[in-house]
Amino acid sequence: YNELLNGEMLSQSGAYDLCFYPPDFGMIGMVVKSNYFIDLMQSEYIDFSHEWWGGDLNDVTIINGKTYGAIGYGSIELMSAAKGIFYNKTIFRDVFQSDPDVLYDTVRDGRWTLDEMKTMAATATSDLDGDLTMTEADRYGFGADINAAHLFYSLGAQFIVPDETEGYKLDFNNERNVNAFRALYVFLNGESFRYIKEGFLENAKAFNESKILFSLNTFDNGYRIQKSGVNYGILPLPKYNAEQPEYITCQTSSYYSIPTTVDDQEFSEIMLNAFHYYSYQILRPKYHETVLQVGVGRQPEDAEMIDLIFDSLSPDFSFVFRVSFSNFHNALFNKVINKDNSYASYFKENQELFQTQLEKILKENTEE
Repeated sequence: YNELLNGEMLSQSGAYDLCFYPPDFGMIGMVVKSNYFIDLMQSEYIDFSHEWWGGDLNDVTIINGKTYGAIGYGSIELMSAAKGIFYNKTIFRDVFQSDPDVLYDTVRDGRWTLDEMKTMAATATSDLDGDLTMTEADRYGFGADINAAHLFYSLGAQFIVPDETEGYKLDFNNERNVNAFRALYVFLNGESFRYIKEGFLENAKAFNESKILFSLNTFDNGYRIQKSGVNYGILPLPKYNAEQPEYITCQTSSYYSIPTTVDDQEFSEIMLNAFHYYSYQILRPKYHETVLQVGVGRQPEDAEMIDLIFDSLSPDFSFVFRVSFSNFHNALFNKVINKDNSYASYFKENQELFQTQLEKILKENTEE
């Protein structure tokens, strides 16, 4: 992406009408550079209040009334990359001798918290082969790949927050963030957690083998689980405690931008808006009603949970620009699973770098 766009900026050939890219490789850092992309807020054809755009998820890239990249239903990733907790109903019934559907009521009542999941996970964990060592042959209460880092956000952590004066400010040492780190440190270093470092395919495989009660997975991994025949249900990511007002699913998607070198800017704006509009009108309901609610969800309660998860999708500035901040949430997760509780010192060491990166992002969205 970077090489192609740098070449386009040098040649000014007008070779590209639109640009579509994931945030994971640092491309989002180029979004804030107005010399690469046009300001979409100035377009008479693009209005982010329309439902075919990403709604609140676009707020964090609108800085000082400008934005150079947007997400919307032109990418199915907005739905497929959402995350939930898949749980094995057979294991639940065997361990707790009760109807596994009671967990849906736990969610509805606002009582689906990290402590609730941690307690159940500990009870379900079992040394199946009796060798006094927890291995892949045994049953774990909770399993996840690197996506477990998203639990920081579901517990209410916010590392960079809006600020009336500066636009955004670093807020790493906020008590809420520290508490989320400590809670995950305790939970994920217990015997009930199995870290599947091999990635999302092995994550689904472990759950499909009925070796895990609760598994954090993305919906695009759900069809692999659905095909396995495992009797499962879907829940949102847990809250920090029952007092937390809402469930939170931190989410972003791949971005669309219009290069400044386009031959016909108006055409690109019209096509970008139309592409998202028709994707929302035609593809979104089909994907939602088939892949998600029927293919991934197993029963009406799962469809309800999926809708709840989509209602809980929340943007986060630090997550969207995570490459600019050294993928710190992954660094925090790695500290947790490596039993390194040096949360405060990590941010103290990186304070200057992160502040410089933040100022760079905000400055580039301020300059004409």
